[in-house]
Amino acid sequence: MPLKIARPAGIAAPAGQDFHAVGSIRRPRENRENLSVTHTEYLTLIYRLGLKPCSKKTAKYLGLSVRQLQRIYAAQASVPRPVALLLRLYNDLLASNKPAKKS
Repeated sequence: MPLKIARPAGIAAPAGQDFHAVGSIRRPRENRENLSVTHTEYLTLIYRLGLKPCSKKTAKYLGLSVRQLQRIYAAQASVPRPVALLLRLYNDLLASNKPAKKS
């Protein structure tokens, strides 16, 4: 079965060229670390930030509903990737802002 060619409406392909094929295989990027967060990591990051796992305040900060937070807390749903990235960013910022211990 040939691939369908995606062409914007009303625009012809340039002579000798064609638009990208729909359904092409997407290759994973190299040197890409695993950015997902496990259930345990999620809870650790939430508590480290001083938030409660299922509060309205946490829902507001993460842009999720309280019900979705309850699903994540009960391990019925995975942590959305943008939320995982945001939590890791917050955690890294907190870690970098801590004053060094005096010896």
